[in-house]
Amino acid sequence: MTARLCPIIVVALAGCLPAPPAVTLGRQISEPVVVRVDPTIALRTIAMPSAVVIAATTPRTCRREVFDLIGELDDGVMRRRRAHAASLDSACPVPVPYVTVHVTLATGEVITGVTDAAGVFAHPATPAQLDGVISARAGDQQQQPPPPPRPIDHKPMDKPVVGPPSAFDPARNQAAFAAMRALVNQCAATHGWGGIVKVTIAVDPAGVATAESSVGSAAFKTCVRDGASKIGFPASPSGQTLDVKYQIVLPH
Repeated sequence: MTARLCPIIVVALAGCLPAPPAVTLGRQISEPVVVRVDPTIALRTIAMPSAVVIAATTPRTCRREVFDLIGELDDGVMRRRRAHAASLDSACPVPVPYVTVHVTLATGEVITGVTDAAGVFAHPATPAQLDGVISARAGDQQQQPPPPPRPIDHKPMDKPVVGPPSAFDPARNQAAFAAMRALVNQCAATHGWGGIVKVTIAVDPAGVATAESSVGSAAFKTCVRDGASKIGFPASPSGQTLDVKYQIVLPH
């Protein structure tokens, strides 16, 4: 039997293979830039269990630019470039210090005060004064800042130990410490105690606080201890413990 050979014909096809598609390698987000400022003053009212806290801010809008990192194969070499993907706008308010605020409590009483350097004003209040609608409005002008405080005035001795940002509310924590300061001042005025007061504040993970004053009469210490238990601190996985010194000046 004779073997039959089949010819193999190679045909060259004209054209090129398509270039591989571009791939996204990652994403970059720029630092925020202020794009709009509202000249008005916004007031946020926070009703704590034993105090009303007003936070004054100037509304602003900040923008972050988002870029995709694109990788493309060019003649066997991976080329990288940035492509604008989006613009993200978000609120970025700033505190307004030393502004006069007029607060109308639920009972109809009106109290007037000035925000501190952090833009916060706190005033002790009873449950009846907090049970209902509380409104606040800002005065026409900012006040002159007070003289620099003495180093011992409300300076934490230890940094609070807090949980991750997702489980901790810094704004509510600031409001709680403002309420604590108002409580110490109220107890000092009620029981006639002045001078330097060191208070150890321990907040459990659920946000329940205990406070012990190192000085003062038994009635003053009880006032601080009972009042602190009614201030709602923000919850955090680890809680927080710190020593705070207050300079109490009684009115003449």
